[in-house]
Amino acid sequence: MTTGAYIIILALGLAATSPMVIKWDLRRQILTSYSNKEKVAMFGLYTLRIDPNQLFERSPSGKNKMPWGELLRIEETEDYAYIYVDIDTALIIPKETIVEGKLEEFIDQAEKMIERFDK
Repeated sequence: MTTGAYIIILALGLAATSPMVIKWDLRRQILTSYSNKEKVAMFGLYTLRIDPNQLFERSPSGKNKMPWGELLRIEETEDYAYIYVDIDTALIIPKETIVEGKLEEFIDQAEKMIERFDK
């Protein structure tokens, strides 16, 4: 009986802690595989601007222009907005990190531009 109780307690402890350990280890592996310069380019300050023919992105890695006809759609969740550039590629915008502007207005305008240039 005591052995069974120990096994159950150990199993519950492993079930509770293993997802956190796996997430921590995955994060560590990903962050160690990039240089500091690459990390800054990925996680630095990004600016998005709506231009008449394209979505303009300025980031630490440079400037990028994405024609409206190449963007697929915009989806919004409680914490994030996703601008799909391809079926499996999106610009991910965490809502809590917005410094300037109103995300709702940006999304509405961008959706209109995507619909206008839809092929």
